[in-house]
Amino acid sequence: MDAIINQAMAGHIHAFVERLRLVASRYEDSVERFWAVVNDYVVCFDELPNAATLWLEYWIDSVRRQRVVALQRTVEPISILLVELLEALPVRARPEAAHALLSYLLGTVLQQRVRQVPFGSAGFDPASASRQFARSAAQ
Repeated sequence: MDAIINQAMAGHIHAFVERLRLVASRYEDSVERFWAVVNDYVVCFDELPNAATLWLEYWIDSVRRQRVVALQRTVEPISILLVELLEALPVRARPEAAHALLSYLLGTVLQQRVRQVPFGSAGFDPASASRQFARSAAQ
């Protein structure tokens, strides 16, 4: 049964990453590409609200059963994509930055289930944030 569930989650993750890669392919500018993918990551879960619950339940079950490798397989393709996006930006420690960004996105998606806040609201300006992010990462 675990193999079937893991295979299903792998399929979900593959489709998700392909969607994000399609979004990325629409942008030549690396900063715009980065923020378009980050935005679509959040939008995808807004469009499919049960996907966040499904992923969280999968994570909880995997942690309880100590199936860390299965969890790593769900995160790895997303982390690889984020590292690729960060390679086009002036960011040091890209794997670490991708890990931090993925942690942020996972938390954002979960919080969206409790309190819907449109991405880009509350005065958040992706262009300004990317400049600040690039400056701090380059130091």
